[in-house]
Amino acid sequence: MANSDNNKPSYISPLSNLGNSYGVSDYIIKDNYLYVACTTNNYIAIYDITSPTSPSYVKTIVDSTYLLNVSRIAIIGNYLYATANNSSTSGYLSIIDISDPPNASLAAHLIDATYLYPIRGLDSSGNYLFVITSTGSNNGRFSIYDTTSNPLNPTRVRSMTGTTSPNYLNYPLDIKVVGNYAYIVNYTSQRLCIFDVSDPSSAAIVGSVAPTSTLLRAVYVEGNYAYCCGESVNNGISIIDITDKANPTVIKEWTVGSSTTWYGIWADTANNLVYTAKYGYSTNSVQIWNIEDLDNVYQVNTFGPAYGGRLRYLGGRLYVASPNSSIKHGCSADVDVYKYSGLITTAADIHALEMDTMDRVDTWSVSAGNYVIAPIYRSDQLHVIAVDSSTKQIMGYGEVTPIISE
Repeated sequence: MANSDNNKPSYISPLSNLGNSYGVSDYIIKDNYLYVACTTNNYIAIYDITSPTSPSYVKTIVDSTYLLNVSRIAIIGNYLYATANNSSTSGYLSIIDISDPPNASLAAHLIDATYLYPIRGLDSSGNYLFVITSTGSNNGRFSIYDTTSNPLNPTRVRSMTGTTSPNYLNYPLDIKVVGNYAYIVNYTSQRLCIFDVSDPSSAAIVGSVAPTSTLLRAVYVEGNYAYCCGESVNNGISIIDITDKANPTVIKEWTVGSSTTWYGIWADTANNLVYTAKYGYSTNSVQIWNIEDLDNVYQVNTFGPAYGGRLRYLGGRLYVASPNSSIKHGCSADVDVYKYSGLITTAADIHALEMDTMDRVDTWSVSAGNYVIAPIYRSDQLHVIAVDSSTKQIMGYGEVTPIISE
């Protein structure tokens, strides 16, 4: 068994060229290209990530009509499908030709006030698109589109609403399709619902479960488990055994404090780790949880500010999107774990430590009393600095020592 405590992100870096950095809502990778949906400025940005630590900007596709408030994206073949809400009554499914990413262009769109407004979640599997929409409580819909015959004009083959009790589509906010099943989390009913989509034209609910007092926002599925998170009333994070699709069972729930909102979740099952992205005005961060012993789940580390958005593990890297800032990425395997040591020295010892002598200043920081602690690199040695949050002056620094595992 891998030592899960020794597999934490060691570096986190923002992507540039996002223009107004607010509103990253979704992102996806195909080949060596990263596609980023930016809600605020109504565009899709494309990056070449052949070198993941030095992504290069390729192109931005902007459209104030067909990409207005773009929120979710998915890729099938040479086409990227993006959801947009053009008005208070209609939604768009816009289709972008990405066969040649540097020359990507908007190729077609669908508009619909019933089945595409407002889209809360989007996923793809094979030649099918899976769409969830909701205007609020007691008003959800799950629709499936086939792109086989005409990728530029997908055909709706199935749609269902959550009218039964319990309401299986009560304000759905996220969907993951794995194999023959679609997993949908509902905010209002606080319920994970499982749909059999082996025959998309006759998709049907097969099972559901409601974790304790959690307004669900995100789901990740791997193997026989679903990992869910949302707004915490009593418990904000859940692990659900989905071996029996008709009778899923909650096997673990936990949280940190009350009134906490998690917007993203991902599980590194090989190392018994769960990553959660927390969003708040002053508490944006990603938490790493050790789940090797479900009776003793504990937080391994927290890093940020990651802005509590969607989490995806793509191309060997963990990506974190932001509801109100830029996208970040960090390595999540085969790295050292660090702890602070020698902090804090006296202010007199800091005079020689000028900002322009630092090789690199990383983008994450943590609060500690009146100080903000952030990492820096000097001569390839990792240090941390302490900055007074009131005066903004550097007050101390120290080396960071790797924790050596057995």
